[in-house]
Amino acid sequence: MSRFTYREQELFHFGCGIPMNLARYLSLFVVLVSLSRSADWDIQPSGISGSGRPTSVVFGNDRFVMATRPGTNQVLQHAIAWSSDGRDWWPADYSFSGTVRIVCFDSVFYAIAPHQVHRSSNGKDWELVTSSSLLPSIANVVAGENAIVASSSNLNFPNVEYSTDGENWSLVELSRPSPDHTAFGPDLAFGGGYFWHSYRISDVPWRTKLVRSADGKIWEPLNPPWEPNSTNRLAYGNGRLLIESGSQLAVSTDHGDTFEVGPAPAAATHNISFAGQRFFSSSTLAWSVDGLDWRDPQSWDRQRAFNSVAYGNGRYVAAGGYVGYPNPGTDLIAVWETEAAPEIPREPSDKTGVLGRSVTFGVRSYSPPEGPKYQWFHNGEAIPGATTSKLLLEDLSETDAGHYHYIAMDNGLTVSSEIASLEIVGAEFAGRLTNLSVRAQSGAGDSAFIVGFVLGGEGESEPASLLVRGAGPALSDFGVNDVLSDPKLVIYPPDDAEPISYDDWGGSDLLKTTFDRLGAFTFTQDESGDAAALLNGQQPGPYTVHATGPAGERGTMLTEIYDASEGVSPARARLINLSCRTALPPWTGELNVGFVIAGETPLRVLLRSIGWNLERFGINNFHMHPEFDLYVHENGRSRHIELVRDSWSADPSTAARVGAFPLVAGNSILDPVLERELDPGVYSMIVRNRYSRDQVVLVEIYEVP
Repeated sequence: MSRFTYREQELFHFGCGIPMNLARYLSLFVVLVSLSRSADWDIQPSGISGSGRPTSVVFGNDRFVMATRPGTNQVLQHAIAWSSDGRDWWPADYSFSGTVRIVCFDSVFYAIAPHQVHRSSNGKDWELVTSSSLLPSIANVVAGENAIVASSSNLNFPNVEYSTDGENWSLVELSRPSPDHTAFGPDLAFGGGYFWHSYRISDVPWRTKLVRSADGKIWEPLNPPWEPNSTNRLAYGNGRLLIESGSQLAVSTDHGDTFEVGPAPAAATHNISFAGQRFFSSSTLAWSVDGLDWRDPQSWDRQRAFNSVAYGNGRYVAAGGYVGYPNPGTDLIAVWETEAAPEIPREPSDKTGVLGRSVTFGVRSYSPPEGPKYQWFHNGEAIPGATTSKLLLEDLSETDAGHYHYIAMDNGLTVSSEIASLEIVGAEFAGRLTNLSVRAQSGAGDSAFIVGFVLGGEGESEPASLLVRGAGPALSDFGVNDVLSDPKLVIYPPDDAEPISYDDWGGSDLLKTTFDRLGAFTFTQDESGDAAALLNGQQPGPYTVHATGPAGERGTMLTEIYDASEGVSPARARLINLSCRTALPPWTGELNVGFVIAGETPLRVLLRSIGWNLERFGINNFHMHPEFDLYVHENGRSRHIELVRDSWSADPSTAARVGAFPLVAGNSILDPVLERELDPGVYSMIVRNRYSRDQVVLVEIYEVP
């Protein structure tokens, strides 16, 4: 089948006759006109006696909470204050030492101070959570979806610390030329699923590093947008990473891979913040939605800076003060009562779709009734009914190729997204699952190692060939201990057909050739107890594989299912689902589920790790916290993509589309689910057991058509 390509032309015209480059300017015009309200800030001291210059302000649990630090020669009486409206402030009933920063994580306020972490539900009553030598000085602290990350301002402590619960903290050493090089972290930010961190290293000259992390533990380097000897300040929002350094400002819409560089919103700006879908400059409180076009700067005072901005209860609250003033009462609170700008969950990105399949723009499954309203456009024309933040295009044809963007509308304000392109290719280029593997321990009863998979797809008119393997002794060659000595596979085909058992593989030449063709590792011993079978002419439908060993034995084994069909045919059934259920042993039990995506286009998958919902099926020793880590394996290395826990980051309708049973939340617990588009490559999901008893877990991988 031919490859259909949509190519952008310099003077491409939308249906209304507007050139593309002009359309981009008109989108910007929509932003500027719709956000025409002038900022009317009310600036005054907080009124708290002895309050120092604020370091941070956050909103949560229907109130604002602010942390302050003392000025020069100032005796600090109150380090924490709270307010319900941002105007009338009250001191907290607690005293802290040193610089304090506040974050709101999982609906709890945390005050991070040198060597101490405190928490509060209301901002007034605080308790000591932990004392830690890992926190000698605090440069900045941010809360993400699943962790808190703190950076240090101490030159002798050039690292970050992270915590997933606010109580237990771990140290991460960041990259530097040698242990002799000191460093400190100017800034942190969180957004787009990543923590972002800039830190300076003592070199000649001083050099700035820019790194990102999905979990606060594993950090990967990025290229700073300018000469690496500057102090970078960070903010993330509306799908954009902003980096400010003196008079320069850089904006990235592709997760820090490329930047657009321009002038900062005001001379000698000290910091940038993001709140209520707006970026703010600390020196003048100028604001921007996209980080490029700034509005309404207040009169600039060289000695004044607002370090942090929060939004809640219909108002923006900025906390700051006068730099270098030693007198009491030097804190300043600025309040702007206005509606927040509409949220841009994430800018739409360029896509490649497959004829006859579907493609999705956007990152959310639906728009809540109280949230922004959306309208999607194709080549400048409004798409009827496309009024949520997610645009699903099904049964793709050549006419679907083109350019897409959306407009978000809320509180009388309108924001236009960037424009993304869609290219359409034939089915032979489509991403597809070609290998599914599961490594765990096999036992009896609930500990049985059960793997399910489904052959399906659009065609299903041609049968498929499969290679199914059960490796036990062969794993010893890779340093795996406690392997199952003699694994046995029992395969249950669709439609209640007679099950087929496979035991020792016997050193078959056909199997050896098939291993080589598919890139499967070699079984070095012809007489080993490893099991393998080449199954030709397999029809669409659900299959089940029971992987067991000798009676009374429990050991580690690997079950693999390969698509062994020759060539690529859209009419042939293919692997579209894998599931595995097993009981993880206490404390160190681990379930490792791998899958391979082949082809030339990304594949959208639905990943689920199920514990609590197994109770509905009579399984009592279900996994109480079945979070999973997602990794990609490339160039001989493993890179962590995401830790998925207690969240349903998937469209609720996706489960029905792929034939998965619905999940039910109970006691505020959610079995983690992730819907994500993945590039061709090798991936793995890892579920661990940190409890003192067996934990039964079900892991599922679905192709989302």
